[in-house]
Amino acid sequence: PADTLFYAALHATPPRCAAHRDAKKSPSDALTALDAKLKSVAYTLQVGGDATTGLGYCTATLLNP
Repeated sequence: PADTLFYAALHATPPRCAAHRDAKKSPSDALTALDAKLKSVAYTLQVGGDATTGLGYCTATLLNP
């Protein structure tokens, strides 16, 4: 429904597979990249189907990127 508030905790961990470990990226790099992506789309996130009808859009922010 409209005006619904969602709250989720995100946790980034070191990569487990060798291909990603070799990239030398830390968990904080992943959160920084996510924050940059959210900034690039004006913190707008579309969740679920019906995007063409304008449903499922919300604002997303990271509190401690």
